[in-house]
Amino acid sequence: MKIGSKVLIAMLTFGYIVLLLTGKINGQARLAWPEFALIVFVVLVVGDFFDRLSELSFGKEGLHIITRIEDKQKAQAVDLAAVRIALSGLVTKYEYAHLAGLNATGAYGVRFGNIFFEEIKRLDAIGFVKVAERNGRGFNAIREDHESNQEIFDLKDYMQITDEGRVYLQARTRVSALTESADLLKAQRAAV
Repeated sequence: MKIGSKVLIAMLTFGYIVLLLTGKINGQARLAWPEFALIVFVVLVVGDFFDRLSELSFGKEGLHIITRIEDKQKAQAVDLAAVRIALSGLVTKYEYAHLAGLNATGAYGVRFGNIFFEEIKRLDAIGFVKVAERNGRGFNAIREDHESNQEIFDLKDYMQITDEGRVYLQARTRVSALTESADLLKAQRAAV
């Protein structure tokens, strides 16, 4: 329903209620329960109640009115996309791979390089990794032990993921899964 007609209906209904309350309408001119039901209907129409109504059903518990949540879902999808972008932009895909490797069971083999070294230092600066407790040797030891040779070594001998790093991985995984679910739901609705 157009906004102009909604405003007109609302003004007429409000005007009637004012006339009724001030005593200008009384006796036979006064509305009975069907007219009040009509007023309630008008208020619901003006308030977009019926536009939001998705399903009306009768069940064991009586009348069920399930309202549409598409508007909320769309807003949440936008928010979720923003969170996903923020989370994925916090670390590079290579830094993310290092976090995932340090979080996984077993060894995490890497090869020393200046870019790799900067990525690990940045993850440490963010607070997502720290010096491994089992070794107690950190960045300087990585450089001393592996800069001159290009052998693959286990990064877990030198660094370990922090609780904050794990929380980040979990949040990013959760947001990615929710985003995929929202995209799938959107595609299913578009197909209908």
